[in-house]
Amino acid sequence: MTRRQVFFYISIIFTILLGSSCAAPPSEQATVSTPTLPAITPYNTSTPTTSSYNAEDNIQATSLPQPSATPFLYQIQKDDTLSVIAYRHSLTLDDLLAANPGIDPNFLSIGTKIIIPMGDGNHAIPPTPTPFSAEVNQPRCYPTSDGGLWCIALVNNGESHALENITASITLLSASGDLLAQGTALPPINKVGAESSIVVAAFFPEPVPPYQSVHIQLLTALPIIDETRYLETKTQLEENILDSNSAIVRGTVEISTGESSVQHLIVAAIAYDQDGNPIGIRKWSTTMEITDQTRFPFEISVFSLGPPIFEVEIISEARP
Repeated sequence: MTRRQVFFYISIIFTILLGSSCAAPPSEQATVSTPTLPAITPYNTSTPTTSSYNAEDNIQATSLPQPSATPFLYQIQKDDTLSVIAYRHSLTLDDLLAANPGIDPNFLSIGTKIIIPMGDGNHAIPPTPTPFSAEVNQPRCYPTSDGGLWCIALVNNGESHALENITASITLLSASGDLLAQGTALPPINKVGAESSIVVAAFFPEPVPPYQSVHIQLLTALPIIDETRYLETKTQLEENILDSNSAIVRGTVEISTGESSVQHLIVAAIAYDQDGNPIGIRKWSTTMEITDQTRFPFEISVFSLGPPIFEVEIISEARP
């Protein structure tokens, strides 16, 4: 190395040492060195591929949890009973009473709200189609002038106690047994006495499909637990004017009210043909409170849907 080169390197070193020992002026910002990132070595991984579904693979899907049912309030409607409400919501009567300990089943007021219990699985009990045996006769159906169809059947209570909430399902079937139409058949009154019969009827509005056969199934027939929910009635016929297609029946209904007032009164006329088949129903009802009398006159006109009228039966029901 020559002298000139040695002198050059000594000058550089001296300049560096001198610059590092001097403080920077206040107005100048010290320079911060940027660190150098280390070199990144790439790591090779396998790229995932999409495979087609094989039905033989044992793959099971997990279903999403469903929201659990919760209790809700139901408002009492006209003609409601606790038995009917329990059946509509797939409950037993005991479940409904347990959820509403303060409710009196004998005095249900329209507008009262009750709890419908749900959710824990103990109350979701499927209703028994026929809790008590009752014989159901094959329905007879009669077309109407406006294109509809009335289907009427007799339900016979062979039990030694009265029943209530009689309902039946009437279905119209094709020649191959396919369901074409379905309706709920209801009686004109809610109570049927021991070892007696009640008529149920369902109406199918037009257009009625061409059917081959009619099927009926009893849905509900519940025992009357407390007879005090019904007042005793006695019907007195005074005039019965029969025609081949119509009848006018007049008379009175006597009610044993005791200390109760009459809140609900129904009088119904059932027309029969000469073979004892029901062929017409007409009813009159009132929900006005009646406190000043126990005898009520009535006049009902009933019409035949088919054969000539042979006789007319009058039935009545009163509730406190």
